[in-house]
Amino acid sequence: MTTMTSPQETSERLLPSGRSVVLRVGEVEELEIRSPEGEVEVRIVLTEAGPVVRLRAARLELDTTESVDVRCKQFQVHADEMRVRTEGDIHMNAAVIRLNC
Repeated sequence: MTTMTSPQETSERLLPSGRSVVLRVGEVEELEIRSPEGEVEVRIVLTEAGPVVRLRAARLELDTTESVDVRCKQFQVHADEMRVRTEGDIHMNAAVIRLNC
């Protein structure tokens, strides 16, 4: 039995910055932004479960006048340094809170 796969259609557009935008449509639907050196900086893959977004950047900034809400099953942060500053209180609700472990 042979499996038929749909052909992958790829289109690429060069940007004035030297970056390029690559669109792939076929078995996988994917959008990439590549650096002038060809490294993937942004990748969005459309899956049955929803979009998967990957960013690779020198810096990521979020600026909002309201809140940033994250809802997920698991949240992990891997950082060499971390600082938290607030003008108000910090609230942490959990059965156990582990620090420095």
